[in-house]
Amino acid sequence: MTQETKLNIVDQLRILTIIEGSQAKLAVRAGIKASMLSDMLNGKWDLIKNEQFRKVQTNLHIELDWKTCVSTRNFEETISFLRSVKKKRLTACIADNAGKGKSEAYKYFKKTTKNVLYIECKKVWTKKGFLKNVLRQAGIHAQGTCEQMYEQLTDVLKMKEDYTIIIDQMDKLCDPSFDIFMDLYNDLRIYVSFLLSGTERLEKRIKNGVKRKKEGYAEIYSRIGKSFIKVGSVSKWDVKKICEANGLTDKMAITEIYNLSKDDITREVDLRVVRLKVEKYFEQLYQQQAA
Repeated sequence: MTQETKLNIVDQLRILTIIEGSQAKLAVRAGIKASMLSDMLNGKWDLIKNEQFRKVQTNLHIELDWKTCVSTRNFEETISFLRSVKKKRLTACIADNAGKGKSEAYKYFKKTTKNVLYIECKKVWTKKGFLKNVLRQAGIHAQGTCEQMYEQLTDVLKMKEDYTIIIDQMDKLCDPSFDIFMDLYNDLRIYVSFLLSGTERLEKRIKNGVKRKKEGYAEIYSRIGKSFIKVGSVSKWDVKKICEANGLTDKMAITEIYNLSKDDITREVDLRVVRLKVEKYFEQLYQQQAA
């Protein structure tokens, strides 16, 4: 890892420290000791391995090689919606196809807004694993049983009235973890706003749960107003903005990337494919120049 990369990571850490309001909490989210975070911020890197910088970069979603926060229509509309959810203390659910930039908007909102928890769910999480990761995102060391961790989390969140919890890729959760949302909602609805998010599988899962009368699903459906929000399709203009923000200005290449990034069935553009195509373009360009 180069010194320049480390400097860029530390620059992001300084910004995140201001948003978080506490080095100790940020260190928990980063997965390192508070003393190491302090050393990073103060340029004392001699004893800090490159692996620790990579760990911090990964855990805090610090993206250096790709500009994700581009003002596309979906990005701006999602950020605006998140602000409304937070301000009005709402509970809502976005369920739509992957690859439209939802998660990148959530991560940006987390990085630039105080009192936001962003949880990116994993299939392997148990109920305890889910609680541990929510606590970590809140900057709290997880300890004890599931019940103790739950009480620890709700006690902290009740202390402030403007927390927003974003549960992304919620459709990946197993039922016991999925059900925790209902407990959190019942205990925190006065204090916290919630945004649930996932692919269209999340909508199907909730509706099927209601139809089969599975415990908790009718409540979840009610809490989100029995509605699932969709985001817009990615346009050629959006792809052009993303390409240009990442240094690609060739009009023919942009058009080709736009066409190649469409799903064969839905014909929707997948922004993850856009990134791969842009990176491949520069890789081929570099190879041609080196030949």
